[in-house]
Amino acid sequence: MKKLFLIIAFTFYGYCYAQNYIPVFEADHVWNVDLFKSDGTVKTNQFELQPGFQSGGIMFWEVNGINGPCYFGEDAGLIYQSVNGVVDVLYDFTLEIGDIHTYPAESCLYTPDNPYNGETFMVTDLEHQQIGGRQRKMMQLKDDINNPTYIEYWVEGIGTLRGLVAYNDLTTTEYTLLACFTEDNVTRFFNGATSCDNTTLGITTLSSEEILFYPNPVTSVSVLQLPFEAAADFLKIYDQNGRLISSETITKDHVFISADEFQSGMYFYQVSSKGNTVKTEQFIVK
Repeated sequence: MKKLFLIIAFTFYGYCYAQNYIPVFEADHVWNVDLFKSDGTVKTNQFELQPGFQSGGIMFWEVNGINGPCYFGEDAGLIYQSVNGVVDVLYDFTLEIGDIHTYPAESCLYTPDNPYNGETFMVTDLEHQQIGGRQRKMMQLKDDINNPTYIEYWVEGIGTLRGLVAYNDLTTTEYTLLACFTEDNVTRFFNGATSCDNTTLGITTLSSEEILFYPNPVTSVSVLQLPFEAAADFLKIYDQNGRLISSETITKDHVFISADEFQSGMYFYQVSSKGNTVKTEQFIVK
């Protein structure tokens, strides 16, 4: 009888998980993602879903990437990508803390080659948070071998905090951040964005490369360093859910960031110059 009860309990748990899982791919989902380029400019790309093809009982949605159409499918918490007919697991929301995920070699949306090609990430934290108006599972992953300071965040029903597909190229210093996500005709902002289109034509008075933040992660006191001649005039700090934590006018060439002022976690600083966003970048507080 006790054995039967356990079987029923586990079956019920599996059923509840399946029922509560929030799918990443729904017909009305739209991602606006900022691509921060190495020259200091920002290009916002919008990704929408179109029906693609069926394979193995899974619908693969077509998404127009920068280099042509990409195809993504989903089944029981597994996110698949199909590139040149090869299907790989891109994200796995069934993983638990301590589990390992290896990124596929090929990619889509931004470049044919995946910047995370073959890298293995370990799930280091897992919790449910109120994100984008819903209670979602958020997974923290780290690669302590190839890039120990980098942290990836997967978000159930959205993909990642970097967009539908995470992009962070260490060789070119280009990276993406999710600006806004639309679901059920409701648009919510992420990563400190206040607009769904943050495209800039160029920065003439201040380059993002001149703005330095060190050390990162913040364990005691870190410095946001600005050049003497900078026209930067405003600093905002947001948490990982896009909530404004602090804002201040910049009056000198540096700002101190103290770990004592924040809870442990991921944050974003945003430096503005004459009303234009110059740089948005992630930092970690430990």
